[in-house]
Amino acid sequence: MAIQTKPIEAVLVDEGVLTKEQLETVQKDMQEKGGSLGAAAARLGFCSDEAVAKLIASHRGTKYVNVTSNITNFKPEVWEQLVKLVPPELANKYKVVPYGKRFDKYTFAVVDPREPSLIRFPDEFVRFLPGRKGEVEFVVSEETMIQAALEEYFPLTKKTSIGSAGQASTQGASDSLLLDEGQDGGPDVGEVEVVGDASDLD
Repeated sequence: MAIQTKPIEAVLVDEGVLTKEQLETVQKDMQEKGGSLGAAAARLGFCSDEAVAKLIASHRGTKYVNVTSNITNFKPEVWEQLVKLVPPELANKYKVVPYGKRFDKYTFAVVDPREPSLIRFPDEFVRFLPGRKGEVEFVVSEETMIQAALEEYFPLTKKTSIGSAGQASTQGASDSLLLDEGQDGGPDVGEVEVVGDASDLD
């Protein structure tokens, strides 16, 4: 899928998700109250946050995921291992939620993969990995879901244990913790695959 360069705001209007007048109202609301385009549009009742997230995913050449459903469908032990992959401070700083890990590729759900602040995230995240080696990819979800997951599973009041080498503990993480996709584009809980020996990650 080709990645388009047209601004998301223009795409929302072109696709009929928002009118020009609604977009102006949304942008004003964002300036006053903060949040993403989708969150502001949903707050104002113009469209759903999901509709905006799916359009962003398509426009950015990646996929949309429902973070809330995905977390529910993860086997508890798999989700616990995913949570260990990123320190709470880092997850909240960049507003990222782990979606999967397959060998040295790590997937995170974000509001918009092209958000300028995310440029620094891969380098900062890799610093906490054993061997400081890994590849980061992004998928898209709603800001409200991402924020809810951060508050529940990555609370800033909980201190992260950092080793003497400056690496966050990933003990117990396996080489493959990514859910296979179901027909709706989300994970199929029946196809969870956990592969590999975690001994090299201790």
